[in-house]
Amino acid sequence: MVDLDSNPTKLIEVVDIGKQMLVTRGALTTFSIANDVSKYFAIIPAAFAATYPALDALNIMRLATPQSAILSAVIFNAIIIPALVRWRCAVSRRGRPPPRHCCAGTC
Repeated sequence: MVDLDSNPTKLIEVVDIGKQMLVTRGALTTFSIANDVSKYFAIIPAAFAATYPALDALNIMRLATPQSAILSAVIFNAIIIPALVRWRCAVSRRGRPPPRHCCAGTC
C-alpha cells in the first residue's frame, strides 16, 4: 500500500518506479537467458564431443576437456557478469530523468 500524503504527484513517481522495475526485470531476464545459452555452447560441446563427434562443430572456443569448459564458464561468471552489472547500473542512473519534485536544481 502506498501513502500518497494527499499529493497526486506521488502517484506519478510510483508509476515511474514501477516502469523502472519492469525494465530492470526484463533486462535481467534477457541477460540471464543469454548467459545460460552462452554457457551451454561452451560446456556441452566440450563435454560430449568424445561421445558425439558431431558436437565438435559447435565447439567454437576449441575447449579440449569438460574441465576447461566449466572453468571458462566460472571465469565468465566471476569476471564478466559483475562488470556488466556495474555498467548497466551506471547507464541506468545516467539515463534516468530527475525526480518530478525537483525545483530548478535544488535537489
